[in-house]
Amino acid sequence: MTGLSSALLNIGMMATVLIPYFVLKVTGEELIIWAGWGVIIGGFLQTIINLPYLKKIGYRWAIYLKFGSEAIVLLWRRFIPSMIGIGIREINLIADSLMASFLPIGSITALNFGNRLMQFPLGIFGISTGTAVLPFYSRCVSTKHYDELSESIRFTGLNLAYIMLPVTTIIIAIGEDFVRILFQSGAFKEKAVWMTSQALIFYSLGLIFYSLNQTLTPVFYAYKDTKTPVKIAAVMVALNIVLNFVLMQFMAHRGLALATSITACVNYFLLMSLIKKKMPQISFSGILINIAKTLLICIFLYFFLRGGCYLFPVTGRVPLLIRDALLSVFTLVLFYLIGMLIKIDYITQAGKKLCHRFLKK
Repeated sequence: MTGLSSALLNIGMMATVLIPYFVLKVTGEELIIWAGWGVIIGGFLQTIINLPYLKKIGYRWAIYLKFGSEAIVLLWRRFIPSMIGIGIREINLIADSLMASFLPIGSITALNFGNRLMQFPLGIFGISTGTAVLPFYSRCVSTKHYDELSESIRFTGLNLAYIMLPVTTIIIAIGEDFVRILFQSGAFKEKAVWMTSQALIFYSLGLIFYSLNQTLTPVFYAYKDTKTPVKIAAVMVALNIVLNFVLMQFMAHRGLALATSITACVNYFLLMSLIKKKMPQISFSGILINIAKTLLICIFLYFFLRGGCYLFPVTGRVPLLIRDALLSVFTLVLFYLIGMLIKIDYITQAGKKLCHRFLKK
């Protein structure tokens, strides 16, 4: 239900734009005002849908205005750093857009579209996983089951790697086709397709690290440490701006996307080192070794995808969609088959569990 409540925000925002535009024929600045109302309506729907379930588990609304209480003070101490962290990320996006404004026309649009496309797999797997693991991490810390927490961090990291690295490979190999299928029409010409696909590819290089960061940051929250992630985020903004300035000189808008990916990578290793200080017993070496093995498979899969495009050339949006969808499915199946053959952790275990279930039936 929490997943559905998150979707209601987007539904509310889209409905307050599409209905006024198509039904009421609203255009221009008035439509922007409707979009603003969409955020409020979507947030209201998010709250309302959870009320019946909160009531079922015994939660009751009550007016509580004792602002000086220990619980309220503690809430603000943890809430304010998190709020600042979100603000820092927004500053990062503004800095990217500002620097892109000095680049050729279309750079800002290409970066925005490329980033939005990259956010799709990140939201489905990375952000959702980070949200799901926080309660478990908190329980492990509160009960002092640190070995269990360590194994959970390792397990989550490996599983995300086995999802995100093949997805990244697919994006790099046929990402331009995805952009063409989704956007090419009207004023969105071939050059715009190329610029957007390049932004998408360079953003996707950091997809694995964006996802892993989403699962490492909750470790600090589990330890009731909300300040450290904010400090790290501030340092990463400064690093991103420096990298933006350097890379945009040689790579234009692609440099801005690559800078974001490099920053995500540095962020991951910094989080990892700080968690290691909190939990000396944890080992990340297994994750890195298995990621290296996975990368070798992904290199082979890249050539498999490019070969498939070469052997089966198609034109037209629908044939392109069918071909790329089939190639993507075959690539994922092939990835897990090779993973079992070379005995990569967890892929082998998942395969054994799947076979056991089928044989049991």
